[in-house]
Amino acid sequence: MKLDEKVKQKEKKEVVEQPEEKKPDSQGLVDRGIETAERLERANKKHEELLERQEALAVTNVLGGKSDAGQEPPKKKEISDKEYAEKAMSGELNVKEES
Repeated sequence: MKLDEKVKQKEKKEVVEQPEEKKPDSQGLVDRGIETAERLERANKKHEELLERQEALAVTNVLGGKSDAGQEPPKKKEISDKEYAEKAMSGELNVKEES
């Protein structure tokens, strides 16, 4: 029966050596939740401020003429063959001479 006693003693030691699982403290969880909510509120407020600044910059660009929206490059006036020939004969065109 000594064997049974030794096994029981080992089992007791194993049970004692195992650390107990810590149960979450409900007050600690509440505090962490409050801190997290405060951080989110601060981040949302900062994000809102940045968004307002971006909107103000967009308005400034549109009203200041710096925006690309609705702008087209100036179109070159196309001339007819007859007009081209007349300008070439009068020397108004900058035609490069090939050497």
